[in-house]
Amino acid sequence: MKILITTSPGLEQELQKELLELCGKTASFRPQGPLELEVDINELCLILAGSFLASRVLYPVAEFHAWEEEVLFKEIYAIDWQNFFDKSYKGMDTFRIDAHGRTGGCDYTVQQALLKSKDALVDKLRDQWGERPDVDKENPSQHIEMFFSDGKVEVSLDLSKEPLHRRGYRAQLIGEAPLRESRAACMVRMSEALLTMPAKIYDPFCGGGTILIEAAMMLRKIPPALLRAVPNWKFIPGLADSYRKTVADLKARALPSSPIPLLGSDISKGALIRSRAAAERVGVKTDIILEHKSFQDQEIGEGVMISNPPFGERLGDELDAQLLLSEIGKKAKFKTQLSSMTLLLPTEYETAAGLRPTRKLRWKAGPLALSAVKYDLRR
Repeated sequence: MKILITTSPGLEQELQKELLELCGKTASFRPQGPLELEVDINELCLILAGSFLASRVLYPVAEFHAWEEEVLFKEIYAIDWQNFFDKSYKGMDTFRIDAHGRTGGCDYTVQQALLKSKDALVDKLRDQWGERPDVDKENPSQHIEMFFSDGKVEVSLDLSKEPLHRRGYRAQLIGEAPLRESRAACMVRMSEALLTMPAKIYDPFCGGGTILIEAAMMLRKIPPALLRAVPNWKFIPGLADSYRKTVADLKARALPSSPIPLLGSDISKGALIRSRAAAERVGVKTDIILEHKSFQDQEIGEGVMISNPPFGERLGDELDAQLLLSEIGKKAKFKTQLSSMTLLLPTEYETAAGLRPTRKLRWKAGPLALSAVKYDLRR
């Protein structure tokens, strides 16, 4: 079957590498869209259960051209929605539709297309079953994704239900973590710590602990789907059972402890409390050593640093950011035995540490242009 895999903008190439590792297959790049891959049911389960970088896995149900709003309605209405929705004694499935892309040359906008598509789906099921499904924006039974590209329309069902970067270890914890889990995992991969097995991994600005927790899970081979519920996949026979078996197999292969010590510190006691709680929830609390210390007081020896320093609102003005980066660069190069340092920072500060980047990935986080930058430290 063909599937589409989305990730945070900027992570596509690293996701392609991860998919090759998981399935032994190379996903195809599509301009301004998700990656495309042909898989069997076992490979699909490996991606759903084992990808640290994917955001959503989509199951295409229709593809067509619609330059007019009337044609769009007819094409959406023509889809056999009854094959994907469930009507039982518990009531009919709820749904949510999200639309992305551009509708240049069409007589409708993306927002108008969203409303027209919702009407077509509701009308189709009401005509077939005598009742209409309800929209649920928070917790729908079925999540539908639509991509528009100047007249071309693709309609897919979201097999992941909620974004895969939501591992579940932050559930019911007070406080927000600024770094998305998939981006933290990408930084761990960029550092090459999983390949080189350095003496230690340091995060002297650990905050809620996302980088260290993702590193611990990857080092111990704990599946990112560990805490996720199994979605409703009745329209793909056998998928739910295969998925449960895949998760169980991956859990059975997990290591009992991290082969590398992970050390974190932060000046916020509240952040460290959240970090410990999240690490305990996913089962890696004993792998991570946390200290209430400033960066200046943190002793750093051999190993690698992977960190998200407190820029923007957490730090202050541009001068503060420049000074901190300069301090980080000098300490890393002259007062530690680090072999490399991977940082997430505003794009304009890529060289502010006084070091030359050896690798970088750029992505957007709201209005901010950010760079994940790796520096190799040669003395």
